[in-house]
Amino acid sequence: MALIQPQFIDALMFAIAAAGGLYLVGLLSSVIAKREAMGGADVIVAGTMGALLGFPLFFIAIFLSAILAMIPAMIWKDRGVPFVPFLALATLITYLYDTQAIEMITKVIYG
Repeated sequence: MALIQPQFIDALMFAIAAAGGLYLVGLLSSVIAKREAMGGADVIVAGTMGALLGFPLFFIAIFLSAILAMIPAMIWKDRGVPFVPFLALATLITYLYDTQAIEMITKVIYG
């Protein structure tokens, strides 16, 4: 299954939706944690991810970035860990293995 790069308007809509969604997640987690939980660069990178990958690959990359960030976040929990490197790495992995990621998600969802 070959994925086609979204057109400009589609990429713009994906970018706005991805950045807005991650902004809301950051805002909600900041309220719950009672301190800043996510920086502005995370939102910008999420918008770039949405424009580049489109949906559903964006969600795969976000999930993968959270998995990649778990161990360093547990080790250095008192200092905090920047999320942007994990977003970038997950975007690269998802971009390179887009067909395999779609096949894997399809098998997980539909059996």
